Amino acid sequence: MPNGLSSELFELAMGLVRAHSPFSDLRACVIGFVGSLSRWNRVDRLFKALRDLGVPQDSRWQVKIVEFGKEYHRLLALAREYALERGLAWLEALPYNQAFGEIAEFDIAILPHTLSTGAPLKLFEYAALARPTIAPDLPNLRALFSEEEMCFVEPENPQAIAKAIKNLVNDSERARRMGLKAQDRVVSEYTWEKILDRVLEEVLKCG
Repeated sequence: MPNGLSSELFELAMGLVRAHSPFSDLRACVIGFVGSLSRWNRVDRLFKALRDLGVPQDSRWQVKIVEFGKEYHRLLALAREYALERGLAWLEALPYNQAFGEIAEFDIAILPHTLSTGAPLKLFEYAALARPTIAPDLPNLRALFSEEEMCFVEPENPQAIAKAIKNLVNDSERARRMGLKAQDRVVSEYTWEKILDRVLEEVLKCG
């Protein structure tokens, strides 16, 4: 069974979504990542994509990274090398609810890469907040969300990430619909209550 979100957290998400829908500020686009800075998340690929987009020279692009981790110092050096610091807000590790609130400030949420097994919790968090999301095209993620709910890109390809960001911004209505469909999927399948129902159903079948 995959990860899930509590109904209480989802209620918080609904309030945050009403307060800030994606692309509500036409002057800026906030691109964000929340999670442990582990090597398999390949945030360096996101940084290369941001460089291709013209961050920080193009002031409409704003970037938020929430969390620290083993890759922090290497990524900080890379951000300096790419001259991204002026367009990059690097937030410290935050309490869970506060980090969840930061996601609500994103216009586009990103998972640059991940392991080829498991179900990353951040995808469910992004989806619960109806954020248009870019994720690597991996079978374990395709099993969780459809192309109508997530923007899947070739893994570890910065150019594909940059292109996906531009496409979402250029068709913001489609991007919003994508986020809302992903949110609907979380409601129908990925709350802890729904997951528990499925577990109990399987147990009863065995009995």
